[in-house]
Amino acid sequence: MAVQGDSAVTGHFAAYTFVRPVLQNLSGIDERFVGPLLFGFGMAGIGGNFIAGVAIAKGLHRTVLAIAVTLAAVVLLCPGAGPVLRAR
Repeated sequence: MAVQGDSAVTGHFAAYTFVRPVLQNLSGIDERFVGPLLFGFGMAGIGGNFIAGVAIAKGLHRTVLAIAVTLAAVVLLCPGAGPVLRAR
């Protein structure tokens, strides 16, 4: 169990290494927005953990489906965020 937890935390930190270049180079997001976006991502993750814990207690399958749909929507919306957050 501890190995799984360690792997998840390590994976999150490793992802941050690659997110900045993707946000800047592929999405065209200005560098001044990268920090706040990553902070917002972290805060949403903390809040999401608490919300998911409560939701799973009420219905596992519905919660997993909601998480999958939400993640898919975010992934599809990411390319559109670049033009909004570009330097002017």
